[in-house]
Amino acid sequence: MAAENFITKDKFVVILGDNIFEDSLTQYADSIQKQKMGARVLLKEVNAPSRFGVTNIDQTRKKIVSILEKPSNPPSTYCVTGIYMYDETVFELIKEVTPSHLKELEITDSIIYILTKASLDMIYYTTDGLMPESTNHFSQPINCFTRIL
Repeated sequence: MAAENFITKDKFVVILGDNIFEDSLTQYADSIQKQKMGARVLLKEVNAPSRFGVTNIDQTRKKIVSILEKPSNPPSTYCVTGIYMYDETVFELIKEVTPSHLKELEITDSIIYILTKASLDMIYYTTDGLMPESTNHFSQPINCFTRIL
């Protein structure tokens, strides 16, 4: 919510800090700028979706139907990468979200609220060049740093 003071009538991108991204995000940021209103989320197809927040998607309309956190029976192989694009209306929506047991506003809860209560469309894009939650397993950071070096 601290970002609300800096973002007035702008669209913006939120990038979670526990991911490493290979690809340029310019094309995705440009797409939200051209959109009248709404939100977009970047997804990645993964081999072990139960380790991530996974989406149930309507591929015909390119819209996210729901998001489940680390489900035992994932509805798809598309995980949420930690890149979210919003317009300024998201701040009013977030104020209606109930904080978690940690007394924090969780991004997944905010997205679920947007999907179920708001008229904001969650459109998705997929990418191949991301390494979601790169710090999740010991071997992944080593692979990331090896690629960087």
